[in-house]
Amino acid sequence: MNIIITTAQRPDDNLITKGLNYSKSLDIPFIPREKIGNLSKGTTAYLVVTKEGLVCHYQNHKLFYHPSMAMLRIKGINNGNEDIFTTICGDIKGFSILDCTMGFGADSLVWSFLSGENGSITALEKNKIIYAIVSEGLKGNYSKWKEINDFARRIKPLNEDYVQFLSNCPTNTFDIVYFDPMFDIPIEKSSHLQPLRLFAEKGSLTKEIINIGKRVAKKLVIVKNNRNYDFSKIGITETFSKKSSNVKYGIIRLNKGE
Repeated sequence: MNIIITTAQRPDDNLITKGLNYSKSLDIPFIPREKIGNLSKGTTAYLVVTKEGLVCHYQNHKLFYHPSMAMLRIKGINNGNEDIFTTICGDIKGFSILDCTMGFGADSLVWSFLSGENGSITALEKNKIIYAIVSEGLKGNYSKWKEINDFARRIKPLNEDYVQFLSNCPTNTFDIVYFDPMFDIPIEKSSHLQPLRLFAEKGSLTKEIINIGKRVAKKLVIVKNNRNYDFSKIGITETFSKKSSNVKYGIIRLNKGE
């Protein structure tokens, strides 16, 4: 994929500096906005530095960070509604959580809210473009609800492959290890995830990876997948799904203690 990075129109020095820094860290060429011209003919995607964050333009899609889905879930929990994470995990205040598949960061944000000020969230994303967009977004002020921005800033995003990261983790590093891999069979209603699918790293979970997750987790390993996914092939027998949902969660309860 041929990608360039540029800035929004009429950039200030701060945007240009950010663009140059991202060009170096992502190893993609920086093209000043006024010189972009005919370069579009040979370019597959644009990464644009704006005052609101990073935006990737690809074909007819835009990829950018916004915590909208997570905000709805958090507001629902505050209103007394049951969330899938609280149903599965119960009270997890103070827990350390490894989100192996950050993506847009919605689940990481809900984990951050549920684990509270004394909890910790480490979120891994292998794809450098998705990582750059979301990690930049987590620093922003996207909501008038100040706490949402605080929850986002408590997340520690890392541009890492989860297999390598888990393999290097000491035993019992995190309370919960969570996987939400890109589904092999996409859910048609999840149209908001279509831009993410264009960049997301493809790779299936195996029983061996789950076993590494079990070594690293103290209390729970949780896997999210399509409702029709066969969890038994990765060694998971306990599953949970809401009747109205197209997704299902595989659960391994460890409770190793401290």
